Amino acid sequence: MSTVDDDALINRYITTARCYVERRIERPIVAHTLDVLFDRVYPSPWLTLPIGSVLAVTSITSTNDAGVATVLAPSAYVVDLASTPARLGLAAGGTWPSDVRALQGVAIRVEVGLVPVPEDLVHALRLLVGHYYENRMASVGDERVDAALPFGVDELLAPYEMVSLA
Repeated sequence: MSTVDDDALINRYITTARCYVERRIERPIVAHTLDVLFDRVYPSPWLTLPIGSVLAVTSITSTNDAGVATVLAPSAYVVDLASTPARLGLAAGGTWPSDVRALQGVAIRVEVGLVPVPEDLVHALRLLVGHYYENRMASVGDERVDAALPFGVDELLAPYEMVSLA
């Protein structure tokens, strides 16, 4: 295998390790922008975002049945980043958009990720990448060899896993 092939393989392992960690802790770790879509917002004063590691809410856009998009003024809502998961609340006297299409009528653009990524998560990623690289030929003849996760990965991820009290 050439160095270029090895680099491409390692890059795939890095992505795989990141995806594994993000699934385990139920939140993104690499900073990026995404849209959280809702079919409607109920008349509740608070809206809980179904994603962790929210760094900022950059906009709320509603789209009506005619396809006309309207950006909600930032003064109409407040953002609660101290809660996990984050929440949006109406400012005094504010209302959620009511003229929205039935499917994905509200888009909330958020910045997500852990900035900076905690060192123990970086270490878990390194352990996983090394594990994937060392076990890339995890078979002997026709039999697959199941290699357990590297020692310490579970312990490094445990403090970041979401706990449900329901």
